[in-house]
Amino acid sequence: RSTQSRSSAASDVYKRQPMTKISQIKAKEDKSFILTDNGRVYSWPIVRPSGEIIERPVELVFPIPVKINCISAGHNFVVMSSSNGKMFSFGMSNQRGQLGLGDTNPRYVPTLIESFRSEGHVTTVS
Repeated sequence: RSTQSRSSAASDVYKRQPMTKISQIKAKEDKSFILTDNGRVYSWPIVRPSGEIIERPVELVFPIPVKINCISAGHNFVVMSSSNGKMFSFGMSNQRGQLGLGDTNPRYVPTLIESFRSEGHVTTVS
């Protein structure tokens, strides 16, 4: 009897989750990224500033509402472009300014690359 109630509860959870399609998958070194057709990005593992490691897909939170349309993964960093031409980056590897943020500090969350504001509309990253 308890198995049936668990199965029912599990199927109810799946029914409430909106179904979406994967439009892009990127992986580099030990990081994986999934882009869905509705512009959401999931990544794993996630390393928090505290050192905690989350080893399941986690939806990334952006500083402004955006729909991501393209992802490019490098060695311990990622760059993403949005449908409105904004670019974001984050990662642990930024010793040479790979993140494009004007410094060499690592970023734990997607950060807007401000220098592209006046450069026009970015459509893709590779």
